[in-house]
Amino acid sequence: MSKVFITSATGNISAQAVKNLIAKGIPTTIYVRDEQKARKQFEEEFKSNNLSVVVGDYDNEEAFKKGIQGHERLFLLVADLIRMAEIKDKFARIALDAGVKQIVDLSSFTVKQFNSSGIISQAHTDGENALRQAVKEKGGNLVVIRPGNFMTNALMSDVHTIKGMNKVFGVQPATSKLTLIDPRDIGDVASTILSDPIEKHLNLVYDVNVQTVTLKERADILSKVLGRQIDYVQVPPVQHYQTLIQHKLPHALAYEFCKFNFHFDDPNPEIEILTGRKPRTFEEWVQENRSALE
Repeated sequence: MSKVFITSATGNISAQAVKNLIAKGIPTTIYVRDEQKARKQFEEEFKSNNLSVVVGDYDNEEAFKKGIQGHERLFLLVADLIRMAEIKDKFARIALDAGVKQIVDLSSFTVKQFNSSGIISQAHTDGENALRQAVKEKGGNLVVIRPGNFMTNALMSDVHTIKGMNKVFGVQPATSKLTLIDPRDIGDVASTILSDPIEKHLNLVYDVNVQTVTLKERADILSKVLGRQIDYVQVPPVQHYQTLIQHKLPHALAYEFCKFNFHFDDPNPEIEILTGRKPRTFEEWVQENRSALE
């Protein structure tokens, strides 16, 4: 049975993948900065004796090089937008040299939607290109997952105005559409790919969009679950930028969020095709996280 190596293992996406892989009896190694945190988070999974841990970060090449030995699959999730291509290229080449046969990359819908016009899409586009070049030179397979907007973003970008003002602010008209996905569904897709035969997924790209809603519809769902009126309010880009900066968002991200022009198609069926079940809806997610938004 192929051993799987998971980066950024304590985050929402990777953690879901880890739990699924261990439940399937697949030997898995997690790459984390904080071993104590990981052992607490995966307490039940460690009891299986199928879960191992390697301590390291993006700059610790020796730890990664030593840890990746004996693995055939790598789930590569890199959160550093500035150094994403550099890190992915470095880790991919080390992994492929060590005998890894499949890399599953966590990319972004912005690669397709925004054509590298912004820090997020540029980082993920460059990251994908670096991985493809590494695979081309060294062999192996690259599967790319491009998810839409994380439902969990509401806990970062909107939670303060939802709780304090019963409003959600944005620069787009209320009729603009966006796609939403629960990070756990991304983890489910990743673990499915990592446990299927490598030849099944080859070098495919999966655009995983679960639910497409307008900004008003998103606010209406929040209203329904929270039991009070939540309004979406369109504001001028400069005002929205200043608000994001006040909430300590870096300039590059604040700027990008103020110029997004959404053109989302209907949701894609990838999750149900790959996992055999319906994906989680935004209403379900809000219900589960209601206490954090009240």
